[in-house]
Amino acid sequence: MTQEQQPSGFFNRASVVIFLVFTIPAVLTIAGMYFVIVQGRIPGGVDSFCETDISSTIRLRIDKYDYRAGLVDFETQTFSVSEDGENWNELFSDTIPVPGSLECDSAYDLLDENNIVLQNQKSIAWSADAGINWTIHSVCDDPHQAQGRCDAEALNFAEIDLRPDGTGSLLVIESEVDEFGEPQRDANNNPIVDNQWRLSTDDAGETWTID
Repeated sequence: MTQEQQPSGFFNRASVVIFLVFTIPAVLTIAGMYFVIVQGRIPGGVDSFCETDISSTIRLRIDKYDYRAGLVDFETQTFSVSEDGENWNELFSDTIPVPGSLECDSAYDLLDENNIVLQNQKSIAWSADAGINWTIHSVCDDPHQAQGRCDAEALNFAEIDLRPDGTGSLLVIESEVDEFGEPQRDANNNPIVDNQWRLSTDDAGETWTID
């Protein structure tokens, strides 16, 4: 009887091993997906932030979340403003591949006492009334000349030239991408430009046209 039961025991143990081999990764994957859905971000990264006064009434805060996906470093940058330093109004949030250094002191431009511009590689926010109201423009917003679908990962603002009279321009560059849609960079880690266009405004960023 014992010899007849051994195969059954072996198959039972094998079934348990197979169950664990396939179930544990699936559970971890589901848990990771749940974390991303609930938290809105990939786990395992590092949080940081900076704050600074950009005028006598407006304070800027940038929350950063740095993480690595595959072989690429990413940073999610969230820009918020406050009048009292306690209640914050989120203006925009972008995930930047291969991010450069971003600090609060270099992320805004006080054009005059009324015109304030916040910017990173993907978005700008312009206030023409000392920070009360803001207009937001991102690289994938119309109008654009992106080839195929507009993918913000391959687009960057290369030049931002805005003036206190409400006029200005943005130079948008589109990187070459590989077969997986990943932006390509040269030996100095600069985007390999495949396309570019210039946007102009005369109403403090309310509307934009392609030159």
